[in-house]
Amino acid sequence: MRLTSRAVTLGVLLLVASLTTSSALAASTVLLPAKQERVSIATAKRQACATRSLTGATVGRTAVTAPADGFVTAKLSGPASSDWDLAVVDKATGKVLNGSAALGSNEIASTAVKQGEQLVIQSCRRSGSDTTVTQTVQFTKATFAQGEKTKLVRVRYRTDFDREALATLGLDGTDHPTPDYQDVLLHGAADQTRLEKSGLSFTTRVADVVAKDRSDRRADLQRSRSAKGRSSARAATPGGRTSYRTLPEIEQELKDTAAANPGLVRTVALPRLSIEGRQIMGIEIAENVTAPPDGRPAFVTIGTHHAREWPSNEATQEFGLELINGYKSGNADLSAIVRNGRTFVFPVLNVDGFDKTIESEGLNPDGSYTDPVDSGGTSGDQSQGSGAYKRKNCRAQTAAEQAIPCIARTYDPADGDNQSAHNDRGVDPNRNYGVSWGGPGSASSIDDLTYHGPSAFSEPETRGFADFLRDQQVAVLFTNHTFSGLILRPPGTGVNGPAPDEQGLRQLGDAMARETTYLSQFSYQLYDTTGTTDDFIYDGLGGFSYTAEIGKNEFHPPYTEFQAEYDGRLAEDENGNPTTTKLGGLRRAYTLAGLAAISAGNATFGSAQVPGTHGIIQGTAPAGSTLTLRKSFTYSTDPRPDDDGVQAPDATITEPRTSTMVVPASGQFTWHVDPSSQPNGEVTPWWLSFTNSAGQDTPCGDVFVARTQTVSVTCGAAPATTTPGGTTCANPDGFRSVRVKRVGRSLRISFSKKTRHAVTVEVFQSAKGRKIVKNKRVARFRHRQRSFTWNGRKTKGRKARVARGVYIVRFRVTDDAKKVDTRHVVVAKRKNGRFYKNGKYLLETQCP
Repeated sequence: MRLTSRAVTLGVLLLVASLTTSSALAASTVLLPAKQERVSIATAKRQACATRSLTGATVGRTAVTAPADGFVTAKLSGPASSDWDLAVVDKATGKVLNGSAALGSNEIASTAVKQGEQLVIQSCRRSGSDTTVTQTVQFTKATFAQGEKTKLVRVRYRTDFDREALATLGLDGTDHPTPDYQDVLLHGAADQTRLEKSGLSFTTRVADVVAKDRSDRRADLQRSRSAKGRSSARAATPGGRTSYRTLPEIEQELKDTAAANPGLVRTVALPRLSIEGRQIMGIEIAENVTAPPDGRPAFVTIGTHHAREWPSNEATQEFGLELINGYKSGNADLSAIVRNGRTFVFPVLNVDGFDKTIESEGLNPDGSYTDPVDSGGTSGDQSQGSGAYKRKNCRAQTAAEQAIPCIARTYDPADGDNQSAHNDRGVDPNRNYGVSWGGPGSASSIDDLTYHGPSAFSEPETRGFADFLRDQQVAVLFTNHTFSGLILRPPGTGVNGPAPDEQGLRQLGDAMARETTYLSQFSYQLYDTTGTTDDFIYDGLGGFSYTAEIGKNEFHPPYTEFQAEYDGRLAEDENGNPTTTKLGGLRRAYTLAGLAAISAGNATFGSAQVPGTHGIIQGTAPAGSTLTLRKSFTYSTDPRPDDDGVQAPDATITEPRTSTMVVPASGQFTWHVDPSSQPNGEVTPWWLSFTNSAGQDTPCGDVFVARTQTVSVTCGAAPATTTPGGTTCANPDGFRSVRVKRVGRSLRISFSKKTRHAVTVEVFQSAKGRKIVKNKRVARFRHRQRSFTWNGRKTKGRKARVARGVYIVRFRVTDDAKKVDTRHVVVAKRKNGRFYKNGKYLLETQCP
């Protein structure tokens, strides 16, 4: 190591006492001056710098001493063209307290320290020609307060009103309760008193969550040291782990896996950094993975939207290893996924929050467990919402608070802070996506566990994920959470009713649930959620999307329990008792999702039947040219108030999508794509073009393709459609667009068409209240040449106003080629007598 220059940034001490007493920070928390220096390493070497203490000429080591109890944050900054890693090491023991192994040269690691503790800031250059980076070290002085015990209790529902009563208490509950009960974390006496005064019946499942966590972590560590424990771990999961991974372990494993599997695995990263500046890493797994885009569909798995839900990142990472190992060993199903699709694995979306939770509990990258008390924390610091049980990301309320590292934002009851208020500042990433953002199942208060943020996609984590996904052709996305033992499918709100693709969505959801003993259901069947990943993927991008709530007991239970969920438990009989039949567990559920992702039509793989999830554009184009698909997709925020009664302004958001593929030498291509029309009602074709020999973008034209359809295209000629039945015909081309918009208690029904033929508009009732009924026509308008307003009354009989429920507005016109063009838009009528656009859409392509 060579120090080339040194600059100290003094900075002004930030006294957090200037914040309000409701702040999540301790009154004595102080940022001390940051210290910067240039670190140079002449020789690059691929080594585990973020998780092991190293020495030698290829390692930079800077000695520092903690000036006070609190936290230290180390950072590296340098060119993205070189790959550097970072670690904070306890000098006396050689233990790595935390580290960072992101791609490139920008790294960040924070951990708790004691006054006088001697540390080594360790940096290494893995690859690249840039020999120098800037290293910054900053301490945060903090006073740790002893907190109250956190309990896990089960609240029973005696009546339907009990569920609503519990929701009003503002307690820290699991995401998805059962019809009979909900598990709740009580962060101190104030929470318990509130629950007792409500009169709700509850029993204590875990009297001291922190004590149990510490016992679980020690047991995990002991098991990892025994040969028997290591052997059983290898059998249960492909990674052979015996304990939860830390963030630097995840990052390093991703890079090492890609390096060990050239041509099969490559590292990827989202295009935006987290709130605190961390990279969100993943890998892509595919046969010939480094080849240019080749038209294969995308299968995406992601974990840890919510920081405390550690099994979600374990399951995501383990299936990536499962896929690689299965392909190498010749497993038929896993090999099919790798050959015919591109799988993207992102173990942790909420990298800041997850790093804070894992550090708060005392897990260290060197594989050891250090009691948080011994490393500067306390039971209260660990158990409250901003410690090991933090849910949200690390968004702060003010600029001053944002300057404090997330891990250092503790609380001080002596200063008036209340542990039972959770102090989990931040945004819930799984309420921040744009589709239906800001509605029921989310909240406006930053203190609420379902805070949706100030605007749709306000958070770099969700915006970056959406930016990455929109230019992929995502056939299936699987997002992992804990806990409740559920496989959830769209839609997120009950007023939207079953999705247009409900038959296929349910078929796959039920199949995955059977392998896990989980319950397959709509997201809204327990309560409404808005701004979620699933609705963005399905309504926005048109892909199938599912959420797994892994396990049935705890947010991060003993590692052996996670292994059982992944490896598969015994099947249960009709009374819930285990049988002798072993199920496939999460590994089989993910495999089924991957098989569905590569299937454009209903398909059978061995004993597994999966639905078709996307369409295909096939045809001819100049060999070696680049095909480009473009379209805009549109979605709306939610028109209803959130759980705090706050109504966000209605917003319609339009975003571009652009995907490419390279035409093979044969000049014939097959492109697996999402449906051109969204389930939410937007009718926008794909615009297909190719780059000619002169480098010019040459149009092929509009292409309409529905799920399970195959469209044949010769660039420069009109596209043709092959329907699922096998009949070839030109696409109906009567409408440019259709639209339904609420005007008071009426509906403005609008359309734009390409033909002189008249339009017929019919309205059918498909649900009465929330009960699904057989479609019944309530209104019909024939021979229409222009848009009009419907007053919401029936057109036959007494002509009364239609009742509350769900309605389909169907548009029909015959185009100039005598083909029938049919469009559907679904609306819901509420108790207040007004209609709301439901957003569910179905395009019917008919040939005479």
